[in-house]
Amino acid sequence: MEIQTVWAEKCPPPDDECDGDGDKSGTPALHEFGLSWYRFSQTAPATIGRYPAVAAVWIRFRALSELETIQTYFHEAKLGPAASFTEALILADSWKGAEALHRRIVALIERERTADDLGEAIKEETMEDA
Repeated sequence: MEIQTVWAEKCPPPDDECDGDGDKSGTPALHEFGLSWYRFSQTAPATIGRYPAVAAVWIRFRALSELETIQTYFHEAKLGPAASFTEALILADSWKGAEALHRRIVALIERERTADDLGEAIKEETMEDA
């Protein structure tokens, strides 16, 4: 799982010049969540476009269990892209709020992994005893 605190700027859907993977000028890739597209940055945008950038936490899933954990604990999470749901975006009120949310997500995922590992260990011991 990849987790980053980012500035998320809502933008129009990609066109022929930018197919969502970034364009030749070095513009960052676009990410689809529901019917909206976002461009991420690590620094607050200097200009305010049509939609102001919002502090957020972006998550890329590596396993289905990670997606299920985020859906369970963060109902407000935007999922995408529509074809695969391999990413989530959780908006925050401020950069500090996004950093706190980032730490909370990391702790939650670690707790879930520990619980899964413990469950597997108990299952293995039970199978050995049988």
